Amino acid sequence: MVLAVALLAAPPAFAQSSDSVRAMLAPVNEAVLAGELAARIDALPFQNGERFKKGDTLVSFDCAAFRAALAEARASLKAADQSVANVRELARLKSAGQLELQLAESELEKQRAHVDSARVPVDRCIIRAPFSGRVVERRAQPHESVPPGQPLLAILDDSQIEVRMVAPSGWLKWLKPGVSFGLKVDETGLTYNGKVTRLGARIDAVSQSVSVVGLLDKRSEGVIAGMSGSATFVPPAQ
Repeated sequence: MVLAVALLAAPPAFAQSSDSVRAMLAPVNEAVLAGELAARIDALPFQNGERFKKGDTLVSFDCAAFRAALAEARASLKAADQSVANVRELARLKSAGQLELQLAESELEKQRAHVDSARVPVDRCIIRAPFSGRVVERRAQPHESVPPGQPLLAILDDSQIEVRMVAPSGWLKWLKPGVSFGLKVDETGLTYNGKVTRLGARIDAVSQSVSVVGLLDKRSEGVIAGMSGSATFVPPAQ
């Protein structure tokens, strides 16, 4: 994060030459997951750096109390449903009035609402992966009791890595989505091809620069988020 800020805040001197700028690699999707319950963590199946698939369980909580409350609510709903059926039969036999039936039906609706309310924390007892990717950092451990909102797991999607750059605003004469560039990554020493996907919405008036984002043409082994390098462009002939 510090590196990203430094890159974005760099003055015009960031350019290595008239057609080269510094760049960093960042994931298209990343997230810090937090629980919505005050509960004890039952399991964190994945360690730092491990891969997971979309829909995998990333965090599970000990929710015995919430499941018991849901079971109780369902039992009350069943009893209310049976009561309505009984009152309807009595009403058909002229042994119960409309008021008794309306009260029974109102109780049934109330118990349905209780079931819906009790189901919410049970549904939140498991946090599933919103996308396929890797674990960046576990910020909690199994058996810890955590409050709602506490960060538990930082994850990222490394299926696509963005190339984030800051270019001179003067390049906007020719720089636009679709323009190709070569990225030489410091950590690997290799050069990869990519294309600009979007430009920043505002020019920094102080540094006279604009943010630029691109994607590598295809995923390359060994290239991971956080790496940096030099992006070289070939301006069109004047």
